[in-house]
Amino acid sequence: MSSTPLAKYRYRRRLPHLQRADADLFVTFCTARFSLPDVARDLVLEHCLREGGVARAPSPANNPLPRIHLHAAVVMPDHVHLLLQPLRNGDAWPFPLVAILQCLKSATAHQINKLLHHEGPVWEEESFDHVLRSDESLKEKAEYIRQNPVRRGLVPRPEDCCWLWVRPRRPAPSTLHPLTNSALPAAFSREIQALPAFAGEGARATSHHKKEKATFISE
Repeated sequence: MSSTPLAKYRYRRRLPHLQRADADLFVTFCTARFSLPDVARDLVLEHCLREGGVARAPSPANNPLPRIHLHAAVVMPDHVHLLLQPLRNGDAWPFPLVAILQCLKSATAHQINKLLHHEGPVWEEESFDHVLRSDESLKEKAEYIRQNPVRRGLVPRPEDCCWLWVRPRRPAPSTLHPLTNSALPAAFSREIQALPAFAGEGARATSHHKKEKATFISE
């Protein structure tokens, strides 16, 4: 195996693959043998948000520095979609995507098995990813993630899904009133108001909060 600095950025999908630095990625990984119950979906979403620095665990020891900039996430019963960009470490090298996904899948699998009193694999070994090439593509993929629960018939609207998070898009600073932010669209204002509570509570959309609205991109 190569010991060059680039070796950790090479991994196998169906073909050998090389991670691009500072690129936005659309990532999918699927469950191996069963559908996730609501409590397991809560756990996976919370872990994704902690990985992206959006939510924090109760213990400071469980809050490492974020390794990804998370644009969007949805946890479906049988798969997870993430829209993200790996950040750079203290030596200015990007965090390897393969290590990020291995850690996320391993940690959540262990917790899910413990929670459900199961044994064996939770996730399929292979994850799928591809690089986005433009800001427009980023918007399209974020919208794809938003609509995923609707397409599957799980909810009538994206906002009704408890296992969906999409980073709010801020308008240009020149469009904001310096004191009141009165130029903010009403939908965006609702998102900004909802975000602190969403993140501050660990971003858990538990079965006790089925009416909680997901944070979403304003069009």
